[in-house]
Amino acid sequence: MGRVKYLDGLRGVAILAVVLFHAYSRWQETEPFKQADWIEKIMAYGWLGVPLFFCISGYVIYMSLQRSRNVVVFGVHRFLRLAPAMWLASILLLVSSLVIPERPEGAVGVIDLLPGLTFIQPWYFSEILGLKVQSLDGAFWSLYVEVKFYAIAGGLFFIFKDKGLYSLLIGYITYICLGELNPTSGLLSKIETLLYHLSFEHFGWFLIGIFTFKCIQDERRTGDVAGLLFVISITLIHTLWLSGRVDLGVVIGELCVLWLFLGPIYNSALARLLASQFLLFIGFISYPLYLIHQNIVTGLAIKMFSYFPALPSVVYPLPFILLVIALATVVASAEPRIRQLLKHLIPARFLR
Repeated sequence: MGRVKYLDGLRGVAILAVVLFHAYSRWQETEPFKQADWIEKIMAYGWLGVPLFFCISGYVIYMSLQRSRNVVVFGVHRFLRLAPAMWLASILLLVSSLVIPERPEGAVGVIDLLPGLTFIQPWYFSEILGLKVQSLDGAFWSLYVEVKFYAIAGGLFFIFKDKGLYSLLIGYITYICLGELNPTSGLLSKIETLLYHLSFEHFGWFLIGIFTFKCIQDERRTGDVAGLLFVISITLIHTLWLSGRVDLGVVIGELCVLWLFLGPIYNSALARLLASQFLLFIGFISYPLYLIHQNIVTGLAIKMFSYFPALPSVVYPLPFILLVIALATVVASAEPRIRQLLKHLIPARFLR
């Protein structure tokens, strides 16, 4: 199975949703200007772009696992895919923080490079080093989740093959059940804590991607279709349960995520739309754009307000959204060169 073109367009849709969420809703309590209520309410659901990213990752990663000779080759290729853009973005965010003190997430320092350079959550560095360590950008949280998913899915796949998929599903269901039981001590509490640190609470969306890939690969075998429907059901219920209330907007947003992700399989017109040149371009820069946009856009919008307080609120983020798109294009264009340099440092047996 070759590259699925519309998935790159889906990445474009996902990142546009996340960027608009951060620019027009996430920081309304911090920003000195107020967006119109209807804009804020619509953009408030842009965070659902992250579950869409997770669905795409599940699909692509399971395809990648089947193409990899062993877990080391798989891990090296994942590292080469993620590291160059993250390193460039981390340096850019650290330097930009010196000229954008209005960053909504506050000041950062050199030590805060550690989570981004290693893909390890800052909490662990704080615990080990006894120092305050934070991410250069809060959006990095999903990368920490992705790396855990890669490690767990890769390990299980190369030990159990396709049965590893069901191990992931069992772990996800176990985490949901333990969350409902809320054990406070004993073995169950330790298992829940372990699954929490492994980020199993987010694995439902990855599993939707995996089961979708299997349905297509196995020509919609009954077991795979039933598995996909089951995973979709428990993931939707779990997401609503995490929110603590039935939010109609979240329900509609989740259904839109599923429609966007599954629709192109059955609807060629939607697949062609998602493969449009604009969405493919945004998809191409989606990873570095995700990493750098939040604090730069909001911080500069706040700075702009201090100079031009009479502008319509909707205007303030716009020039800086264009700026981060330009910066992300530079990073996306530069990262292949860094990837090639890294490949020369890695033994050939780990690359194929």
